[in-house]
Formats: sequence, structure tokens, C-alpha cells
Amino acid sequence: MTVSEDASSLDMDALIDRALLQALKHSVKDHALPLLGSALWAQHVVPCRLAGAGRTLDVKASTHKKLSKLLKVKSKLGWLTVKEDKHTKEMAVTSVNRAHDDIMNHAKHETASDAADGVAAAAEAEASATPDEYKGAAAAAATRDDASGSKPAKLTLSKVLKPGSSTAIRAVFAAVNESSEGGGDDSYSYSYPYEGLYTAERAKEVVDAYVALRGLDRGGDGGAVAPCPPGHVVLDPTLCDALFKGVLKKGDVYPTSMSASDVVAAWTNRFHPQISVRRGGKEATRKGELAPVRIESGTRGPKKVTKVTGFEAYLIDAVELSQTLSAKLATSCAVSDLEGQNNKGKSEVTLGGNKVTEACEVMTSWYGVPGKLIEKRDKLKGKR
Repeated sequence: MTVSEDASSLDMDALIDRALLQALKHSVKDHALPLLGSALWAQHVVPCRLAGAGRTLDVKASTHKKLSKLLKVKSKLGWLTVKEDKHTKEMAVTSVNRAHDDIMNHAKHETASDAADGVAAAAEAEASATPDEYKGAAAAAATRDDASGSKPAKLTLSKVLKPGSSTAIRAVFAAVNESSEGGGDDSYSYSYPYEGLYTAERAKEVVDAYVALRGLDRGGDGGAVAPCPPGHVVLDPTLCDALFKGVLKKGDVYPTSMSASDVVAAWTNRFHPQISVRRGGKEATRKGELAPVRIESGTRGPKKVTKVTGFEAYLIDAVELSQTLSAKLATSCAVSDLEGQNNKGKSEVTLGGNKVTEACEVMTSWYGVPGKLIEKRDKLKGKR
């Protein structure tokens, strides 16, 4: 570590210490304990960051590197006590030593959350002073258009298929592609990369091309395989293995022919379903089904808050989302990292107040996330 990097880490340590002391003294309540480390960080420490510090809190940029190590260090100092949660294997705070000199002597500072609340309050005051004729649907529309600049690029979700990894499946692709490279009959001129992603229709084209190439819909090349009824396909060893090797149980008899439609169904069944996510020039592929965006209300100390997670799967940036929600809903917002091995690179956006319905509207109308892919949970049952 260089001198400048070391100094930067120490600066981050100081910022985290001030926020943590503020949280332990003024935000964390005894009745809320035990409290998972990730919840302490997201719901208390991050909102207690010093206003105007110019840096977001980042444990990885500190000398501790991990939240669990940070909590253990502060436990040794006597600020709090910690214990590993037996279910999540995550460190949980079990008590706060409010008599500790560091906590007692901590001078309360204005937090980033306080500053954001002030901006929201000013926005609400300005809105209340606006004449009635400028309120309602027209004003809301104007806010949606102007609050966060240009609208994000359109979200496109599509189901795609990735070829299975068996040798026989690779052999089918290789045969079709070799035929294309070798020229010859134009009816066999195809290009289907094995590493590619396919729609169901395009995956069908691959097996149709192989069947045509080998003459399997006509009984096979040179009578090597037995003739079959119209609408059926003879299964040569390569195609039969591609469709059934690893699927049929020991002792099962491999079929020698099938209807063309059954061949297509068995072929596409050997592909792995995935979801292609596109937004403008960005693209990502996710295995299986997409996890929903989760919007949940709750409390953070005496304050009502709304937490939004899972938006990264839809190519939405955490900071941009926070700024958009803050502007459109006139409320304070904070971004924090989600703890846990399965949440690496994921963030949580926390809004002031119960904004479940409003945040859901922004996700659908502004970011294009389908309503069926948003999971709402209003623990406050409508209380604002």
C-alpha cells in the first residue's frame, strides 16, 4: 500500500468512526438489538455519515476492508458486543456500551440524511406555496419529465437459450457449421456459433439444418439408416446422443426415429434457459428467471423508510436511481452496499418515508421494469 493509499484508508476510517459513533449514540435503540451488521450499516451508519464529507462510506476503502472485521475491532474497543448469527453466519451487534467514553463524548454532527431531509423539506415547502392551478397531474408530469434529466434507455427483456455442454450437442453444431464453411449446396449454408445465445426459433433452425444435412427426414444418407414415415426423422447416433444421452435411464431403449416436432422439442430441451437484459448500449445475460426488484417499507430508529434492492439486474445504477427517486418523490435517499457473499456488487437505496407505491410507479413508468417483476412489501401498512 502506498503512502497516499494508506492516508486515504485512514481518512475513510475516520469517516466511518464518526458515523458509527453517531449511530450508536443517537440512532440504534436497545429494543432493536440484536441487529445484523448489514442492517446496522445500511439503516444506521450510512445515514449518519457526516454531511458534506464529499465521500460515500466504503468499508472496502478503509483499513478494515470487511464489515465483520470493523465490528470485531470496535467490539475489542468496547463500543459494542458482537456475535455470529447462527443462521446467516453474519456478525450481529448484541449490545451497545453507551457508557463508553468515545460514545459519551461524541459531539452530534449534521448527517448526510439530515441534509437530504432539509432539501426534501424545502421542496415540500415550495410545493405547498405553489398555486393550485400548477398542481395535480400536469405538475406531476412536468416533474417526471424534468426531475432527473432525460429518460433512461428502453429496457428490453427476452428469453434466450444457451446450448448444453454435451459432446454430441457440440457435434451437431460442428457438422452444421462445417457444411456452411465448405460451401456446396446453398440449402445448407448456415452459421450457428456454439457459444451463442438462441431464441427458440433459431435453436430449431440448427437441428432442422442438421436433419436436412444428413438426410434424416428422407431415411438418411445412402440408406445408412432405415426409412421413416412422413413427418418423422430418423435418429443417427450423433443426433440420438444429443437428444437423449444423460436423459434416459440405464436400461431404457434409445428411439430410432421420432416425429419432427418431438425432435425439435427434445433438442431445445437440451438448452439452458436464460434472460437477455438490454438497456441502450448495455447488455447482460442472467441464468434462469430474473429476481424481482424488492421495495419494502419499515423503520430506521424513529423514522419511516423505504428500501429498494435488486435493481442492478435491470441495468439500473444505484446512484442514478437514488438521485431520481430523491428528485421525483421529494425525499431523502441514501445508497449503501448490501452485505453477504451472495450480495457482492449489490446496493440498497433507502428513501425517507413510506414510498412503496410511489417508488414502484417510478420503477415501472421511468425505468420500464414490468410490474410483475416488482415485489412490494408495505410493513407500515400505508402509514406515511
